[in-house]
Amino acid sequence: MNWLKKIIEEQDTTVYKFAQRCDIGKDIFYKIINRDSGVENISVSTMDGIAKGLDMTISEFLDKYVNKKRG
Repeated sequence: MNWLKKIIEEQDTTVYKFAQRCDIGKDIFYKIINRDSGVENISVSTMDGIAKGLDMTISEFLDKYVNKKRG
C-alpha cells in the first residue's frame, strides 16, 4: 500500500478531506497514490503541506515516515 494512503488511513479520513486539511489539491494526492510515488519523488511544497496537515514540521514528518524506514 502506498505510504500516503497509509497516512490517510491512520488519520481515519478520506483522500479528499486530508487534501483539504493539507491545502493540497486532491488530484495531486490521487497521482501520488496511483503512481505509487515515493516520498523522495514529491515536491518540497507537497511534503510541507502534508506535514502541516499532520501538525508536524517537515523534519518531524521525515523522521516519522521516511528516516525510520532507512535506519
